[in-house]
Formats: sequence, C-alpha cells, structure tokens
Amino acid sequence: MSKSFLIASLLSLLSVAGFGQPYLVDSLRSILPKTKDPIQRVDVLLGLTRALTFASGAASGKASAEEALKLAKSINDQEGIAQALIMKANTVGPTQIEESHTYILQALQIARRIGAKSTEAFAIYHEAEHYIYYKNDFKTGLQLLEEALKKTEHGVADKHIGNIHKVMGRAYLTAGNSEKARRHFQKALTHFDRVKSHPFTDPRLGRPSYMDADGGALNKIQVLIYQSREFLDQGQASRAMGDLRNALSLSKEMGSLDNQAWAREELGLVYVAQGKLDRAIEQYKEAIQIYEAMGSSTYLAGAVQYIGDLYFQFKDYDVAETYYKRAFRLNKATFDSLQMIRSYSSLGRVALQRNQPDRALDYFEKALQINQALKDSSQLANIYGSMAFVWRAKQNSSKALAYNFLSLALSKRFNDQPGAVNHLLDISNNYRMLGKPDSAIYYGLQASELAQTYGFLGQQKNIQLALSYAEEEAGNYAQALAYHKTYLQLHDSIYSANASLKLKEEQVRQNVADYQREKEQAQREAVLLHTRNRLYLALAAALLAILLVGGYLFFQLRQAQRQLQSKNLQLQQLNLTKDRFFGIIAHDIRSPIVALDSVAEQIEYYLETQRPEKLDLLAKRVDKTVKQLSALLTTSSAGLYSNRGSCRIIRNPFLSPASPKAQ
Repeated sequence: MSKSFLIASLLSLLSVAGFGQPYLVDSLRSILPKTKDPIQRVDVLLGLTRALTFASGAASGKASAEEALKLAKSINDQEGIAQALIMKANTVGPTQIEESHTYILQALQIARRIGAKSTEAFAIYHEAEHYIYYKNDFKTGLQLLEEALKKTEHGVADKHIGNIHKVMGRAYLTAGNSEKARRHFQKALTHFDRVKSHPFTDPRLGRPSYMDADGGALNKIQVLIYQSREFLDQGQASRAMGDLRNALSLSKEMGSLDNQAWAREELGLVYVAQGKLDRAIEQYKEAIQIYEAMGSSTYLAGAVQYIGDLYFQFKDYDVAETYYKRAFRLNKATFDSLQMIRSYSSLGRVALQRNQPDRALDYFEKALQINQALKDSSQLANIYGSMAFVWRAKQNSSKALAYNFLSLALSKRFNDQPGAVNHLLDISNNYRMLGKPDSAIYYGLQASELAQTYGFLGQQKNIQLALSYAEEEAGNYAQALAYHKTYLQLHDSIYSANASLKLKEEQVRQNVADYQREKEQAQREAVLLHTRNRLYLALAAALLAILLVGGYLFFQLRQAQRQLQSKNLQLQQLNLTKDRFFGIIAHDIRSPIVALDSVAEQIEYYLETQRPEKLDLLAKRVDKTVKQLSALLTTSSAGLYSNRGSCRIIRNPFLSPASPKAQ
C-alpha cells in the first residue's frame, strides 16, 4: 500500500475522531489487510491496540499488541519492538505489575540504545508511573520525569511531553503540592491540544502515528479528571464538576467506556463533598454497570469498594459491609492482593465501629500477612494506623502508640505528608490518654505546623481540639481556651464554606428557572404582538375617543398629584417628630448600656483569678443597672402609647446625665 494512501487514511481518521474509538477500531481493521509494508503494518497494529484498550478495556488490545511485537521482531524494527513492548505493558492487568514493568524496562533500554528520543520519553513516563502509582516512590518517579523533560526537543512528540506533565501533576497532587500539580496539568493540556493542531511526523513512517489518531482527546480526558481532584481538594467543587462533565462528554464522544466509568466515579466524589450521597451512589452504580458490561472485574471491584466507603462514611455499617465483602470476592477472583488488603482493612474498620476490636484485629492481621508476603511497604502505613485504633479501643494506648510511630515513619518515607499529619495527631491523642500532656502538646504542635502546608481544614480543626485538651490536662487553661477558640473558628469556617457553596448552587438553579420563565414569557408576548398588529387599523379609528378619555384622565391625575403632595408633606412632619423622639430615647438609655460594657471581660477575668467576692459585687451592679434600664424603657413606652394620636414628646428626668443615679 502506498504511503500517500496511509497518510490520507490517517487524516480522515483525525477528521472524524469525534465518532469515537469503536469507529476507529473498525477503520484500522479495514486498513490493516491493505497495509503490506511491515513497518507501516506494525504502526497500524499499535494504533489498533490503543483504540481497543480505550474502547473495551486493556485486555481487548492484547492480541494486536503481541502481533505487532512479533512482526517488529521478524524485521528487526528496534523502535517498533520498543513501542510494541510499551503497548503490551498497557494490556497487562493491574495484578501483573512486575510483568508490565519488565516490558517497560526492555523498551527503555532499546530506545536509549538506538537514540530514539520520542520513544524513550514514551517509555520513561510509563517507568515513572510504576514508581509513583504502584511503589509510592514519588522521589524516584519525579526524578525520572525531570530528566525526561530536560531531554525533550523537536524530535519528541507532543503527546509524550504532555504525558510527562500529566504524570508529574498526578504525583504532586498526591504529595499535596496543589500549585505544582495545577501548573503541570495546564502544560499537559496545552501539549495534548497540539497533538491535533500540530501532528508529529514519525521519521520512520513519514506520517503521524496511528497511535495519535484520537488527536490527544483521550489523554486530555485523563488530565481533566486529575485536575478535578485538585480543584476538589481546594474546595472548588463547581470547577471540579465542570472539568468532570467535560471529561464525561468527551469520553462519550470518543466512545471510551473505561473513561466514562472513571469520570462518573470522580463525579461521585464531588457529590460526596457536597453532601449529596444519593447522587454520588447513583454515579457509582452507573460506573459499575459500565464495568460489568466491559467485564472489567478489577475496576468493578474498585467501584464496589468505594460505594462501601460511602455507606461507611454515613454510618450505615451493614450496607457498607455487604459491599466490602463483594469487593473482596472480586479481588480474590482476580488475585489482586493489594486490593484484598484494602478490603480486609475496610472490614476491620466496620468491626471497629461495631465495637468488635478482636474481630477487627483479625481482619487487620490478615491484611498485614498479605502485605508481608508481597514485601510491599506502600500499604503498611494504613494497616499500622488501623491496628493502632484497635489497640486504642482495647484500652492499650502504649501498644497503639507503637503502631502510630511505625505509621509515621512509613508516611515520611513515602513523602505522604497528609498521612503524616494524621499519624502525628494520633500520637498526640495517645500520649494524652497515657497521662503525658507535654508529649501530647509536642506532637500536636508538629502536626499543626505540617498541616499549615499540607493539611486540610478538617485536619487543622481536629489538631486545635487535641491541643486544647492537652493544654487543659497540663493546667495551661489560658492556652487551652485559645486553642478551643481557634477550633470553633475553623469549625464555623468549614460550616460557612459548605453553606455558601449550597447557596451558590441554589442561586444557579434559580437563575436557570428564571431564564426558562423569561423565555416562555417572551414567546407568549411574541404571539400577543402578532395578534395586536392585526388590530392596528381598528385602533386608529378609535384614536379620537382615546384622546378624549386621555384628557379626562389627565385632569384626574393632576388632582391626585396635588393630594399626594399634601400627604407627603404631612408624612415628612411625622418623620421629623419620630426622629426627635428616638433621639431622646437613645440619649437616655446610653448611660445604662455603657455601664454594662466590658462586663463579660470582667467576669472571665474574675473566674480565671478565682475572686468570687468581685463576681458578687459585679452581679449586684449589673442587676441595679438592668432595673434602671427597665424602668426607663417602661416609662418611655407609657409616654409613647398614651400619646399615640398627637405623639407628644415627654422628657423624663429619671436618668438625665446630671442625675446622681446616672453617676
């Protein structure tokens, strides 16, 4: 097949990318038999692999990836071999992490040996994903990506550069650095837009690769979803919702089922943040239906697990346990050991909430056994933290404290700063329960300092409460009071933010309803206007009669205006009298109110200094002042109501400024 035909085919696919991945799959399958050049055929197979994985799940592209690898090896196409290895790694299930990693390392070695810069960048961001997503080793993953960015040049495709920024943004988001995460997400979106506007020509093919036939749209969906998480973490639920709706719409347009399900899961998270549990569960059930249709047990288990988390969050532990057990069965069937750990931990949390510490400990120990068999430290921090809660429930704070320190060390090792904040707070609470308030204050302050940069408002609020309790036990009541006031301020701030968000959403709904009503009203008025036009001739004939009636009405209007002016003058006089009256009242009651000023501060001071005799004296003064003020108000009311007709003003000398009682 001629190269010009392949270029024309690719351009046609780019122009109809909106028909989605199923259309792309059919098109590539029709092109494949006509493609005789082996290098070109390898690229068609790799494009088909990518389209299948997005349309129907990773496993569906495995056969075409293996065929591409076999063909590339038969003609000794080294760059084709490297690309086929990477695509084969993408078709391997999540439970075969090490096998996937082996393919990536082989591809990276080949790309570096032959100097294929674009394919090297392709392999590097997959290698970084392995460290960041599966090993929780952000440091190594980010180092790989930083080195890859330094090597990017004109010979590297925008799609690969965009994916490097995408993975970096995801890593910084997990590490709690929102500013860097957002910056990399924006750069990624810019590069993915260029995939369609500035197609990268592969020197081996003389044209853009069929792996870019979606025009960068599928990668853009991923960035929009990741970026929505960053917005949600910053409390910007409306912006998160906007990104996710765009991602869902684009996923439907591209026919990408797994991205549709993923976008719905993330929409569920936003609804949870807004307190709309029913809508969150609705989104997750939609995702579950998609995963069931795709036969994707791994992602299905994740969605089922999270519905369990939703019910757990709202304290419906029976329903939560049902979903957790289903997720465990799915994970066990797919031999997903990491997710089995999560299921065991979730079941342990349910048992703990039911005040069944022994049963909870059994679940957590099973999770620990699987983790030790895997020799994977990434999940240990959460398991140790959960076991600390169990021992705390069993009234063994010393043992709980030991597990807290293990969790803290692991969180610091994997640069999990938000996790470290939680573990420091748990350590502070356990020291307080052991009767060591000084140690509790020390670790509470560490948690507070770290939370200023990496923590959430909820964490900061809980830290202030813990510090308040610790300072109280240490006898520092003034400092305890200060921490408690900060706690209340944060609590009110969180409540106000949520209330404000709901108010804005209600305003948006109201604006939409108002717009609809205005539109309907405009349509009705248009119909009426059309009818009126047909009556203009009859109205012209009646013009003289209308003028006569108008003259009569004008005469009546002039009379009404004169009456209105007279009433307005009377009203102004009454308002002037009212203002004088209230001015006198305000002047007379000012002195008693001034006497009550700063009473609260005096009470707090005498309470803290334990001087009851002063409190007794202060109470008598307050009682006396209140009685005087009551008498003044009673006298003023009597004067007002007894003279309602003429509003005669009576100046009462009861508490004039010169009176001895006022002094």
